[in-house]
Amino acid sequence: MLKSYRKAHNASQSKIAGLVGVSLRTYQAIEETGVVKKSDVLSKIHKLLNTQKIAQSSTYIEKRRKLKNSDNEKPIPVFESAPTTLTTVELYRDEKASPDYFIRFAESIPQLKSCDYATRATGDSMHPFIRGGSINFGRQIFGIEGIILGEVYIVHTKKGQETIKYIQQHPEKEDWFLLIPHNPVAKNTPILKSDIIRIFEWKGALMFP
Repeated sequence: MLKSYRKAHNASQSKIAGLVGVSLRTYQAIEETGVVKKSDVLSKIHKLLNTQKIAQSSTYIEKRRKLKNSDNEKPIPVFESAPTTLTTVELYRDEKASPDYFIRFAESIPQLKSCDYATRATGDSMHPFIRGGSINFGRQIFGIEGIILGEVYIVHTKKGQETIKYIQQHPEKEDWFLLIPHNPVAKNTPILKSDIIRIFEWKGALMFP
């Protein structure tokens, strides 16, 4: 069991020996035979095996860093057409609708690495902050408790709407938000909080043909 634990955590025998307070030779004997002669050592081993993780070696950290920076990360799905019906939104929410395509190179842009959704902006309500025709990237959050008022979000509603707006608390109704455009010509839109079925923190936009 100790050997499996050690290998699972990519730790050396010396590392585990130090954690349980024995010499390397003593630890090697324990790992090979499974016999522990001292009760205090046995107690430390039990505690170690019940710990979810141990301090990682620099070698392990380097491996994780390389993996994180590799190009093996999940591509970002892009939905060209904004949902226009409740059915469409529900299908996407249940992950049954297929994206139009995937973007991979966006993963090399730090602020887009956490994104799991992208959609093309239409209209000019967020102009010039967000240009019409741009692909907008978002990271899904779960529950309106995660919303930071004053920030930009991609919002899906029960009415089949998809919009990109600033979100603020409605000044008069506790159960409502205000969706606020960047373009001063466009109007604010009140929305019932319970009508939001999916919401993504806006992380950035890129222009594509």
